[in-house]
Amino acid sequence: TKRLREDLAAASIEVLDLPLKTGLVAKVGTGEAPFIALRRGPIVLARDARTGDFVDRAVSPVFNEDGSVRAVSRAETPFKCVVAQDIALTDGSVLPMVDYASAGKTWTDESRMAAWFAVK
Repeated sequence: TKRLREDLAAASIEVLDLPLKTGLVAKVGTGEAPFIALRRGPIVLARDARTGDFVDRAVSPVFNEDGSVRAVSRAETPFKCVVAQDIALTDGSVLPMVDYASAGKTWTDESRMAAWFAVK
């Protein structure tokens, strides 16, 4: 990494260092079912039915002390995407999410998607 940064600096190329934690974009609403949106660094994540997820189901992500959510990169997805994450849920299961730009591309219920979702 050090040598790469030196080579890029010598070529007058700026390197952006963006944090890539997976965390909350915002929370909307109060009461029994507020809605949240998540992001991985600057990329908004979305749920997509092609991952096997029922996108209207309310879920409860595991939040870390720093406000991020417990997530791991997903090696394979049933469709091409830029970012794929498995978000840990409090019931022990995972919530598959992909980058918003790749979600919902069939324009049918097959790829029903949501960036904002209910939490319980």
